[in-house]
Amino acid sequence: MFFAGSLACALAPSFALLLAGRIIQACGAGVLMTLLQQTVLFRVYPPERRGQAMSMFGMVIAFAPALGPTISGLLIEWLSWRWMFALLVAIAGGVIAVACFTVHNVGEPTHSHIDVLSVVLSTFGFGGVLFGFSTASGNGWGSMDVLVSLAIGVIALTLFIWRQMRLEQPMLDVRIFRMVAIVCIICLVASFFIRDRGLHPGQKR
Repeated sequence: MFFAGSLACALAPSFALLLAGRIIQACGAGVLMTLLQQTVLFRVYPPERRGQAMSMFGMVIAFAPALGPTISGLLIEWLSWRWMFALLVAIAGGVIAVACFTVHNVGEPTHSHIDVLSVVLSTFGFGGVLFGFSTASGNGWGSMDVLVSLAIGVIALTLFIWRQMRLEQPMLDVRIFRMVAIVCIICLVASFFIRDRGLHPGQKR
């Protein structure tokens, strides 16, 4: 998916197709991040080597924001913006070719069941809340669009949590929020990113 999205961006003749390619590329990148953090880390590496794997993953995450814009800027300055995506196509294609010959099934195949209702509720829930907060700054908290969006989001999220608590294999295990340490870490990370972007209480926008 990431390869196809990058290829579509590199060959896009219009902005609409470029945007569609970027959406496909982002979906592929999201899947890759999940596989790296979960499947590869916990299924491929034994417990004694997971610390080393997490360190390598963290180094890539730390250096990528510094190297990516620099390399992209050089490609755009010297060649064309299409070469920025062409480089990703070459890297992704090489990884796929090598993986076909070196990567094997490391675990027993399983047949997981996707709860469609949970997907629908999470989409309306998170989407409604996000849309409500995003448009509140422009339309005001008393706007009908904001109030309806937030109401739909809150109701959907409530039903989503209720459903996850009753499934044997939930889409999102909300029971993890019973752990005080997890909640504290999430709040700490969120506050760090908010403050890092200069968004703090009392700031006038």
